[in-house]
Amino acid sequence: MGTWDVNLRIRQDDHRWQDSVRAEARIYPVLRGKAVLELWDSASIKGFSLRYYDVADARWKLWLNWPSANRSGTSSLDGGFRHGRGEFFSVSPRADGGRTISRYTFSDITADSLRWDDAFSGDDGRTWTNNWIMEFDRTAHLPVLPARGGDAHTYDGGGRCDDPAYRAFDPLVGRFTGELGVLDAAGEEHVLPATWTGHRVLGGCAVLGVLQARSPAGAFEVFQHFTVDSASGLLEVLSLDSTPSTGVVIAVGPAPEGAPDDAADGAADDEAAGAAPPGGLELETITGEAAQGFDYRFGPDGLEVSARGGGWRASLRRDA
Repeated sequence: MGTWDVNLRIRQDDHRWQDSVRAEARIYPVLRGKAVLELWDSASIKGFSLRYYDVADARWKLWLNWPSANRSGTSSLDGGFRHGRGEFFSVSPRADGGRTISRYTFSDITADSLRWDDAFSGDDGRTWTNNWIMEFDRTAHLPVLPARGGDAHTYDGGGRCDDPAYRAFDPLVGRFTGELGVLDAAGEEHVLPATWTGHRVLGGCAVLGVLQARSPAGAFEVFQHFTVDSASGLLEVLSLDSTPSTGVVIAVGPAPEGAPDDAADGAADDEAAGAAPPGGLELETITGEAAQGFDYRFGPDGLEVSARGGGWRASLRRDA
């Protein structure tokens, strides 16, 4: 974790490696230390990752979004560390009936530097081709997301994703205060004071939401990443809560009618972002078991968020 200068080296057509992009990566602890959030930023490339150890699978899970112009959506890899080296894999089917294996590797890890590289195999791992190498050098410790929400690292005005569908999540941006009701194992609801902070990121291609509730009796947090899945055209939320045993939930749904159609709305102030279409959003789970779906209700000054079958709901007011 920390703030890092990144040198991205890209393999050229003649197989030489060239220093091609300078970037800044900010890596934050989230969910009371359960997960790690990375926001990777340069003028031409922006990236998001959420990493956590899945207790049930005994493996690390990496969820990613590296959007391009009006193209977004999450993907994942899993794997682990051995002898100071982390390797993470995913498998994608190809149109020719074969499959491509992707491998991300973290190596040469010290307190203030590390190396990351990608690799791809089209022959079930017999041969590999590398395209990118990243060299990380620490410049600072533990960055902090803006306390009042709004624009965060990787947001530069919203021009990367200016399709109106991406504005559906703008009402979630800003800071809200209220109450969170959480059900315990016996089905009894405990009401805790809570806050929600929403952040624009990835050049307007995504919004991050952090729900936090604390009391002398305990604490509960939820982290959510909102975007549009370009493959399906549906709105998508990735959600993970602070309960040690739970994993990521992916839920999707259609954009509401009457969503903001002005791309400049993505750069509007938080009060203007609260002027949402009435009704909000309903997203249904397609991956994960911690919730059946998520509901969001918007008002000029309020926000209600709930996890269907997930045992929590929040009612909040936008801070002045």
